[in-house]
Amino acid sequence: LDAQIRDTLVQKLNGQVEGTCSGQYGYIICVTNITKQDKAVVHDDGTVSFKVGFTAIVCRPFKGEVVDAVVTQVNKLGIFAEFGPVNAFVSKHQMPSDMEFQEQLIPQKYVSRDNKIAIKKGDEVRLKIIGTSVNAQQLCVVGSIKEDF
Repeated sequence: LDAQIRDTLVQKLNGQVEGTCSGQYGYIICVTNITKQDKAVVHDDGTVSFKVGFTAIVCRPFKGEVVDAVVTQVNKLGIFAEFGPVNAFVSKHQMPSDMEFQEQLIPQKYVSRDNKIAIKKGDEVRLKIIGTSVNAQQLCVVGSIKEDF
């Protein structure tokens, strides 16, 4: 019975916290283990609750970290990209100085002056995180692609 309760707790915990964002820990990807389980509390309506501690796989990017991301949007302000559950923005000012926005092209893209490099929606980019912003439900990143990483 104890193993069944533990399995049920892991399932319920995954359903409640998986995919959520915590300012302290980042995105909770998956609960891996329950490390602490207090005694059951039986409520007046017959439901039971447990206070638990757990370990989890999380995604919490840090300033200075280099990540690979997929471009989701390109506009005159810069590019938006995603890696895992995280959204990143790279301003045109954080791109190499020879990259120019080509609004008339379909799809819109940033192209180097020598036309050797182009960045458009769906492309993979390697970016360096230069800042992060966390609120209760979302973690946003500002990145740079100015340097070689």
